[in-house]
Amino acid sequence: MKLKSYTTHVLGVRSECRLREVGCVRAPLFCVEVVGRLPSALLSTSLPRASTFSSLEDASDVVASAYTTLHNGQSQECVITITNAGNEPVEWVDISMHSKLKKDMETLFFTWDKEEINSQLPIPAGGVAHLTLHINAIGPFILEKPGNPVPLSSASPRRRGEPVLQPPEPFAAKTVEAVLQVQYSGGPGMRGGHCRQGSVALTVEVLPSLVITEWNVLPSEVPTHCYLVLDMQNGAAVEMEVAYAQLKRILIEAGDKCRVPVPVQRCSLAALSSMLGAEWASVDICGHLWTDEKTDSRKATLLSACRRHLHNEVDLQWTLPALEISGKASISEITWTEDMLGFILMSPLRWDVRINEKDFQPEMEFNFLLGELVTFSIKLLNVSDVPLLNLNLFVRGYQDYQNGRQSYRLETKRAVSGKDRIHIEEIKPGEEFLHACGFVFFHSGAYKVDILCSHNDPLLDSGVHPCLIQKCSPTLDLTILED
Repeated sequence: MKLKSYTTHVLGVRSECRLREVGCVRAPLFCVEVVGRLPSALLSTSLPRASTFSSLEDASDVVASAYTTLHNGQSQECVITITNAGNEPVEWVDISMHSKLKKDMETLFFTWDKEEINSQLPIPAGGVAHLTLHINAIGPFILEKPGNPVPLSSASPRRRGEPVLQPPEPFAAKTVEAVLQVQYSGGPGMRGGHCRQGSVALTVEVLPSLVITEWNVLPSEVPTHCYLVLDMQNGAAVEMEVAYAQLKRILIEAGDKCRVPVPVQRCSLAALSSMLGAEWASVDICGHLWTDEKTDSRKATLLSACRRHLHNEVDLQWTLPALEISGKASISEITWTEDMLGFILMSPLRWDVRINEKDFQPEMEFNFLLGELVTFSIKLLNVSDVPLLNLNLFVRGYQDYQNGRQSYRLETKRAVSGKDRIHIEEIKPGEEFLHACGFVFFHSGAYKVDILCSHNDPLLDSGVHPCLIQKCSPTLDLTILED
């Protein structure tokens, strides 16, 4: 269709003005393409309307809005209703999301099932279709501490009149804005390659919930498990109940902190083999992983595998009884040090220790007389998928003074029967290594015995990383009596 002129009526006088004769219009005519008929749809949501949505650049096609308030880790459903108010059926619908979030975070924050809307097509004239939008409030669960903060006090020097800087608010709420874009088409216009577009403006206010301020990993009494020790703080304004393990719950008042040990199954080497693929077969967890030329890349891969393992193992569920809402906290943002990694990874060695032909159990007490031979029968089983090479087995006795000091100088207090240190060339996957030795004590008292494997002597080489020391846990406690 070509537009060449326009008509006006002023005081009963009809005038026809041609565009080519209008000085301010440079074009003599305008061509307008007329497309085939398209459906006309109305969009609505199950949430209250938002009052404003100003941070997004293009909001010209926004026809509906929605607002909700969620705590960090809480989820909510928003039902988007598409009503066909035209005469043509809606035969095709495409859904997309636009926000200022990073793309990977956006796909976690807003999720929907595309097949849900496709299964309701076509939408006839006057018909409706529904799409369930899942809103997952995801924010930082780890308290970010500013680097090298300067303590604020009245005694600290500053210029006269200079304002005192206040520390940042660690539990501030944040607002997430997004636009759900709906493109749809049908009828003759669809066959001509045309569509209509409408959008829903979404505003989500995310309030703080459970915050992890400190963390560490400690060994467990069971060698196949460890403890993930978390310092948790209630960032909400009401009392919070946290379920951190099976049948384990704790109440935290608003703003209070507490420390909980979360039992976690250690990441086995068999699981790592399935996650890391065939190249894992060339890695020796007892040394080569940390010393070969590909150390950095393998460390990154190993840390990623451990994060996935812990994500599946740890389930932190929080509840605000006063508000009758609940959610889940994530530990995916925690940075694991190599020391922590040493406890998270399963030892490639399975230890079987007998003391004077009795199986060693952590709860047992071992009492012996002066001059009595105390024998240690040690069996090592390689439970990994790779051979363990060039290991040194140590049976090391010492005294713990319970004040942070230990004494390994027992030359005058005990004699050794056999070898308390032996070199092992190789233990193949599934193979066992047997060793036996004994101690005869000359002085009464309490002694401890560590049984460990390492490439170097941890006492002589202080640079040995904890991840390179495989230790029988827990330590053996012996009591030597005079009679």
